[in-house]
Amino acid sequence: MEIEILRTIEEIEEIKEDWETIEKMNNNNIYVQYGFIKNWVENVFDKNDVLFIIVVKEKDSILGIAPLYIQIRKILSFRIKELKFIGNGDYKNFILKEDFSNKYSIIKKILDVIFENDNLFDRIVLEKIESKSNLAYYFLKDDRYNKNFNFYNETPFLNLKKIRNGELKLSKPSKVNKFKNKLKRDLGYKFEVEENINKELFNEIINLHLEEQEYLKEEMNRRNRRSIFFQEGLNNFYKSTVVNNSKMILFILKTDNDEIINYKLCYKENKIIYSWNSAYNIKYESFSPNSVIYKEIFDYLLDFSDIEIFDFGAGRYPWKFKWTKDFNIVYNFESWNEKNWKIKMIKKLINIKNKF
Repeated sequence: MEIEILRTIEEIEEIKEDWETIEKMNNNNIYVQYGFIKNWVENVFDKNDVLFIIVVKEKDSILGIAPLYIQIRKILSFRIKELKFIGNGDYKNFILKEDFSNKYSIIKKILDVIFENDNLFDRIVLEKIESKSNLAYYFLKDDRYNKNFNFYNETPFLNLKKIRNGELKLSKPSKVNKFKNKLKRDLGYKFEVEENINKELFNEIINLHLEEQEYLKEEMNRRNRRSIFFQEGLNNFYKSTVVNNSKMILFILKTDNDEIINYKLCYKENKIIYSWNSAYNIKYESFSPNSVIYKEIFDYLLDFSDIEIFDFGAGRYPWKFKWTKDFNIVYNFESWNEKNWKIKMIKKLINIKNKF
C-alpha cells in the first residue's frame, strides 16, 4: 500500500472523483463526504489550521481516506496542536473502499502513518466514531488503542420502517395531543415541508436561530449557548451546504399569517433523515412547539415517504427518549504525545484540576 498526505485544497480537488465513488459505494453520511469536507475547509478553516488528509492507495486505486487536520488550540496556558477530523457532525469516520477484502489493513495503515508523524502534533482527538463502524471495532480490539477509546454519547433514532411494518408502535410524549390541539386552537398553525431551500428561507431560519440563542443566553442564563450561524465562515459554510441542496429537508410550523413558530433542518441519505439544526420562536415557547412539530414530522414521514430511520442527533435529552428507546453509541479516541515534556506537564495539571 502507498500513502499520500494531502495538504492543500488543490490536492483534495484532484481526488474528487475517487472520493465520491468510494463514499457512494460505502453509503457514508454527509459528515465525511467530499462536498462537505471541501466546503468546510474553504469556509471555516482558521489560518493556523493545517490539512493532514491521509490517502491510502494500491496500484493508483484509492482504498481509504482519513479526512484529518491539525488545529492549534489553547489548554490552560499552553498552546497545543491537535489532530482531528475535519468538520463538525454527529458521526465521523475514515472512508474505506467497500469491496476491498481487508478493510482493517487500511485502518492499520492510516493509524501507522498518524503515529509515525506524531512529531507534528501534541494530541490526537478523533471524535464521534459510531460503535458499529469498522474503525470502532479496530480501536476496541487492538491492545494499543483500546484504553484510549471511550464512550462519548448516545444518538437516539426512531425506526420508521418497523412502525410501518407493525413491529413497533409510534411512542409519543403524554401531552403531545393536548399541545397540538392548543396550538391549533389558539394559532391555527400549519405544517410545511420544504425540499428546495432558497436563500430567503435560509436567512429567515438563521435570524430565528440567532434570536433563540440570544434569548437562552440573556433570559435563561445559558451562557454556553451560541448559534451555529454566529461566525461568518460557519454561516457561509451552512449557506453553501443547505441552499438548493436536494439532500436537505426543512420541516416548519407556521402561524396562519406565515410567521415561523419553529423548524427542524435535516438532511436525507440512504433512507435516513439526520436532524441537523432547529430553533423556535420565543413568543410561542409556552405552546411546546417542539413536541408538536415532531408529531407532524413522523406522521408525514410514515404516510408520504420511504424514509426508514429518523436520527435525532447526538445527546441524551429526555425528550428524545419519549419518542424512542433505540440509540446508536459514539466513541472518542484521545491520545497524548507524551514524548513532549510540555504534554506531560499539561496532563499533570489537568489531573490536579479534575480532583478539585
